[in-house]
Amino acid sequence: MRLFIAFLASSFLALSHLARAEWHIFKGYNIAQCRFQGTTRLHAINSLLDHLLSNTPLVVSSAKLGIAGSPAYQTFFKSDRNLEWVTEIFDKITTGAKAEVLNHFGMTEIYPPTILCTDLENPATKNLAWRCQQHGWYIMQTSNSHRVVLCPRFWELGRAPTPKSSYCPLVVDNRFSPDNNRLIQNQYGLLVHALVNIYNQFFNESSSPKEVFKIQECADLSADRTIMNTNNYAFFASALRAGCTDFVAITNQPRKRQVSNESIEAITSDGSIIEQVMVNETFLNFSMVDEDLKNSPSYIVPATALNDTDYQVVRDSSASSKKGRGLDDGKM
Repeated sequence: MRLFIAFLASSFLALSHLARAEWHIFKGYNIAQCRFQGTTRLHAINSLLDHLLSNTPLVVSSAKLGIAGSPAYQTFFKSDRNLEWVTEIFDKITTGAKAEVLNHFGMTEIYPPTILCTDLENPATKNLAWRCQQHGWYIMQTSNSHRVVLCPRFWELGRAPTPKSSYCPLVVDNRFSPDNNRLIQNQYGLLVHALVNIYNQFFNESSSPKEVFKIQECADLSADRTIMNTNNYAFFASALRAGCTDFVAITNQPRKRQVSNESIEAITSDGSIIEQVMVNETFLNFSMVDEDLKNSPSYIVPATALNDTDYQVVRDSSASSKKGRGLDDGKM
């Protein structure tokens, strides 16, 4: 496992040295390697980021209304004591504030938020792109990092939920229906998710509970848990972007979740799936996405070499206590 983390670290280090000419700044964000095959993706990410940042003031103003004035805030954050925390994170996203990152010596370093495009044909990013393609990921992100890695499949997603669209779930008997992640399964929602991770310290803390993904699962969290769960921020911002008007009333049903020492988060698709990858000292526990495989979790076990192609997949049907979970909104 340490080898895999070392591989990621060495890949990012190589990127910083090999391709500085492919970096540019847009509204406080470093945009890297998005001009490899022309300017199409560069223009696309600039446009998406501009669109996202133009909507964050609405998100902040809605949050400041608190539970009395914002039904969306009431559903996803449940308490006015979370106001300052939520608004600070979205304010940082709006301004592209520099991120605090702990180095290997436990010292804090300051970096600008960075969005990195990957391509299998680009020598500087091909290893990361290969890993993305191997698992069908849309986005890959390590804890305690200022970087968001956009996988090649990210560009297959729709751009953003349109106002008053079918993205908004219904509320039936004070429950979201359907209970899935459709509202955030687009470029806008996933980028909000990734940028929140940069500024939300709970993503970097080993004691943080495992993230939940479905919209009703997010609504069921206790007030204290909501600010730890990145998807609550993504659903909140996306619901406002889509103009959703129906929300569930406050509920407080804390759930016990597994905890991991470190985390790598990947967003992937297999019939519209979001996947969390949890890392500990011995294995990567990939969240399962197939109902038939729930009792047979897969792990990535590092081989002896540092070559990325030397990782092998094994199946451990006896590791029920380490079972991951995946969400397929085509099956919900």
